[in-house]
Amino acid sequence: ALEHCDGSASFCRDTHPDDVVSHVSPPSGDEAAELQFREKQLAHRIGEVRAVLRTVTDGSLLRHMHYLNEDVAAFVDEKDNSIERPLVLAGHSFGAATVFTTAVKDHVEGNIGAGGKYGALTLKSIQLFDLWGWPTKSYVMPTLAKDASIPNMPCPVTFYDSDQWDKWKENKDYLEELVDEKRIRGHREV
Repeated sequence: ALEHCDGSASFCRDTHPDDVVSHVSPPSGDEAAELQFREKQLAHRIGEVRAVLRTVTDGSLLRHMHYLNEDVAAFVDEKDNSIERPLVLAGHSFGAATVFTTAVKDHVEGNIGAGGKYGALTLKSIQLFDLWGWPTKSYVMPTLAKDASIPNMPCPVTFYDSDQWDKWKENKDYLEELVDEKRIRGHREV
């Protein structure tokens, strides 16, 4: 689980205990300014998710977790097909927006799967809990809906909505639009 250092959390520490990231409140009363603020946070968070994926791919995370060197070497060897390298992305609320947008961007850019920058990691599933759709709107739907050259998302996407989120009409309408977009094999659970 990532602790995002974009100022959206009430408290966060970066890599070192002395590096405290303070909460930054979004602008209020100006929807365009807030969307720009959230998109900047989203871009920061996407960079953090991609950094974690790189540490998995290059084996540094596994070495840090004290896996045996030969196991790490086998995992990072893309030619070794005997090891399955499934990737499941999951997030809640803004975290769901983050992993979903990261997955769409990396899918579009060819980063996941054979020949991608994340080596042989295979995206198997995306699990989104109470997805906050608003920060994703300017990238996800325009990209998937308007560029027919982009293949369908390579894995199922499951949207889990709590009762409160299911009653949030604007967000629910956006999720239904996403699931209706035939390029996403989506399923909503309430």
